[in-house]
Amino acid sequence: MTNPAHKRVYVDSNVLIYAVEGVATTANPAKELIKFLRAHRGLMFTSEIMLAEVLAPSRGQRAWPLPAKRRVYLDLLLFSGVVNLVPVTRAILIRTADLRKIAPLKLPDAIHLESAIHTESGFLVTGDTNFKKLPANLRKVTSNEQGIRDLLQALA
Repeated sequence: MTNPAHKRVYVDSNVLIYAVEGVATTANPAKELIKFLRAHRGLMFTSEIMLAEVLAPSRGQRAWPLPAKRRVYLDLLLFSGVVNLVPVTRAILIRTADLRKIAPLKLPDAIHLESAIHTESGFLVTGDTNFKKLPANLRKVTSNEQGIRDLLQALA
């Protein structure tokens, strides 16, 4: 992996949700990844659609108060300088529509996949099982302990 573009790590929304709001089994690997990416700025990419996904009110008994949740996510996504936010442009939306013809994805997932392709990311980190068809130069990384460990070794 000599090309730095192929070291780009595209992070799906659920990975940040795991890191911030998850239980230890999902949170710890996600936190380890974010810690690594904080130390290696410029590698982490995600779509601006992430903002709409993570800032929405949570349901459930363990839900965070919305102001606290909003502060944590905005600090990480906007103010930390760690995340490269990819704008949801008209071109990405058009390519997303084309992508959904060949890959049956929900709209947010299709936007994430097209954004990962657009940024020439080498890795797509996700907890979702629905990313089955990826371009040859984009490797799916499951956000569990083994997946994150393998990714960090590949990036080292």
